[in-house]
Amino acid sequence: MKATGIALLVLAALTVVGCFNMGDVNIPEPPDIRINNGGSGDSSAPSVFPDIGHSSPASELGAENGVLFYAYDVLAYPGEARSVAVRVLSARTFEGLGGVTIDFTRTNQRTGATETIGTAVTDRTGMATLPVKPSVEGNYSFAARIAAVPANISDDVLNVTPTVLLLAARGVNTKFVAVSVDDALVEPGLGSLLAGDEARPMTGASDVLNRLADERDCTVIYVVSRPEEANGRLKRWLAERDFPTGPVLAIDLAGSQRASNLAVLRRAYPGVLIGVGPDIDSAREYLANGMTTFMIPQYEADPDEMRDLAEDIEELPDSQQLNVLSSWKEIEMAVFYTMRFKPGGYARRLDKLADEIEDQQKRDRRREDRDD
Repeated sequence: MKATGIALLVLAALTVVGCFNMGDVNIPEPPDIRINNGGSGDSSAPSVFPDIGHSSPASELGAENGVLFYAYDVLAYPGEARSVAVRVLSARTFEGLGGVTIDFTRTNQRTGATETIGTAVTDRTGMATLPVKPSVEGNYSFAARIAAVPANISDDVLNVTPTVLLLAARGVNTKFVAVSVDDALVEPGLGSLLAGDEARPMTGASDVLNRLADERDCTVIYVVSRPEEANGRLKRWLAERDFPTGPVLAIDLAGSQRASNLAVLRRAYPGVLIGVGPDIDSAREYLANGMTTFMIPQYEADPDEMRDLAEDIEELPDSQQLNVLSSWKEIEMAVFYTMRFKPGGYARRLDKLADEIEDQQKRDRRREDRDD
């Protein structure tokens, strides 16, 4: 069993609900489905959390005192028994550290007091889980602290910063916006954030997502395809920049499992209505799952690359649900003011811009030749 599957939903049989809509997007009745939870369910069930490996160095993933300590965000139905999960890995080998005692706490939303809810010990994969049961819809924030370590692990690990996780308890008819973080939310990209370099939110992104949360009652899902070990740094960045609270989930929109991953999530929560992404793969996947799709293309000022991208955009499925645009301001105009940003128009503008850049490059070269 892949460790990344441990924090996923174990769904009871879904309540059948009628269609509702947001704009022109009709939501079908959801099917019955069960999803594996780290060995407690059917091991053949698909996972929304694909194993995406350890492609980044430990320094980029936020290693501290020789270990990586991170948590998994969770989506669950109210009243559903779930497990919150954290993992402790060696920063040198990326192997799990067993026998580490983890204390879990939660802040009481009514009193503000911190309550200890339980203790768990990591297994040989470095995973520790604790059963919880959200009583009503809402955001349940947990903190996990390394409280004790076995003799073969340095006591320095006790000083590692606690990690946090979100259990988002939502009913089956909740509306969601799925946002691909890399290049659709972070400039110049998530890699710069993980490396500790300056990373900026795309202009208007926070405002639009907060408006969707406040005025359309949407929950934001922050979609990442990077190792979960990096999510602690991303969560802090989102909170510091006033993005609305929502789970950070690893859903690979460009890998071999992408169809099953997003499709399973959307069967569990048919109100996953809107997808925002920066590339052809994410646009195709959102569209394939019946979602209103906003693509904000990212490209270098290279005429050949721009023409190739324009051609790829032209080849996207012909769908009224697809908008290709340049900014979050345009997403706001499309969602709240029913404006349409057709892919063909964007592709033609991109081709024209490529021609203008190429002409300017030719003029620059002629000028350089004359100067020589």
